[in-house]
Amino acid sequence: VGTAARLGILARAVVPYSWAFSRLLAEEKIDVAHFNTARGILVAGLGAKMARCPSALHVRGMVAVDRVYWSAAQVLANRIILVARALLEQVSRPFRSRCRVVYNGVPEAASHDRERARHLLADRFQLAPHVLDDAQAVFVSLSSYVPFKGLHHLLYAAHALGPPGKRLVFLLA
Repeated sequence: VGTAARLGILARAVVPYSWAFSRLLAEEKIDVAHFNTARGILVAGLGAKMARCPSALHVRGMVAVDRVYWSAAQVLANRIILVARALLEQVSRPFRSRCRVVYNGVPEAASHDRERARHLLADRFQLAPHVLDDAQAVFVSLSSYVPFKGLHHLLYAAHALGPPGKRLVFLLA
């Protein structure tokens, strides 16, 4: 896409949308606009700037937009939240001071014995207790079922590396 086409999209689509978004932020008295992706901040980050509403860009992996768009996304973000220190390399040097690392994590629960934990899990998912007994290898994933989340990698790895002789059980939420 050439520069003229990009400017046309900006004028016809992004600016009107951003204007409407800025009014919504102001009307609702929003304190911070959080953008889950670079594409999100590219579409509505200008609206946050218009409303003088600070914006946070959440980066969870490799940046999936070209260099020009990624540069614009960094300019629009007041704060860039990274889920790992290794992602700092994705951020251009002038914007690294805006970065904070907040690790994705799940607090460790009080431990249960294995049999009791599987029984509780079977109850929660309304499964017969034998479905999650020790004869099964249980895999759990909490994510969206979309290709870029990589659940297919989980399936391939489980098939290739799963314990021999055990039935594989997948709980996907």
